[in-house]
Amino acid sequence: MNDSTFQREDRYIVIKRNDLKKVPVSYRSSLVEPMFSLLSHLPRRECLVIESDWPEYERYWQMIERRVAGQASEPETLATLVLGGAFDATELGDNDIQVDQKLVEALQQRLVSGMDDVHIELVDRAVLDRVTAERDALQLRLNAADQRIDELTMVRALPDPKAPDHAFTEQFIEDHLGKNPLDPKIIGIVPLPPMEYDEP
Repeated sequence: MNDSTFQREDRYIVIKRNDLKKVPVSYRSSLVEPMFSLLSHLPRRECLVIESDWPEYERYWQMIERRVAGQASEPETLATLVLGGAFDATELGDNDIQVDQKLVEALQQRLVSGMDDVHIELVDRAVLDRVTAERDALQLRLNAADQRIDELTMVRALPDPKAPDHAFTEQFIEDHLGKNPLDPKIIGIVPLPPMEYDEP
């Protein structure tokens, strides 16, 4: 990892317990059991494992990247809604909002520019985190789909090598391999005459 670019590193070996159950019995005595014996010689670590197909996956990567870059990893909390406890099934306690006055005043200075009031909606952070994670996961799927479309488009753009008298043109080479990477005269498909052979 360098000072300017965050890079994801392959630092851990993670094996899911349910996956161990799928290991053939013949392998368990030589692979699985020694692995558990190895644990006594390793430092104990507690880790949060987020699988790549979970909607939270990219969001937590982004949180780590912001922390490494020295940026705030979490949005600032302007206010906390305190919900009063229930005295019984019919009577609820009073609700209150605890405001961080300095942050609210700083936000007010940024957003208010005249006599009109500015309305800020408060949302449940847990819901916001879930929706953001789902959006990020959807964006990843869209990016992968776009990449696949580009690859298929490239394949369709290739000339048919079975076409008679076909040869890669200089323009085709420039479009797909860069400008004149090789002498185009030596690149091509030349139709060969049918082979002759003596019948037995």
